[in-house]
Amino acid sequence: MKKELLKFVAKKSLSAAKSSTENTSRWHMYEPPLPKKLMKGILNYEKK
Repeated sequence: MKKELLKFVAKKSLSAAKSSTENTSRWHMYEPPLPKKLMKGILNYEKK
């Protein structure tokens, strides 16, 4: 359950980041105040 929620939040965060800027490299330049686990989830999701 918790993993599914994490995936959902990661997707939401990623889509929000992509909609705010098309330049995804900029997304990696600054570190949003997110837990490391969540950041890992976002990065893993982005690789797919």
